Amino acid sequence: MERKHDSLSNLWHGCRACHRWATLRPAEAYELGLALKEHQDPTVEPMAYQSEGWVRLDDDGGLWPWGDAA
Repeated sequence: MERKHDSLSNLWHGCRACHRWATLRPAEAYELGLALKEHQDPTVEPMAYQSEGWVRLDDDGGLWPWGDAA
């Protein structure tokens, strides 16, 4: 099933400065887990999220701990 680009799990809630940094430095953002590539599913692939640590996102706007925090 192909992911919809307008689903809640595709939204990254970062401040303006962080969003700009990730946009200007995509390779670093991917490496640090601050962004996912277009083919990656945020409901499956974890990302580093603000003070929450590593999480997976869901289509209801929720965060699910991943790894040691789960």
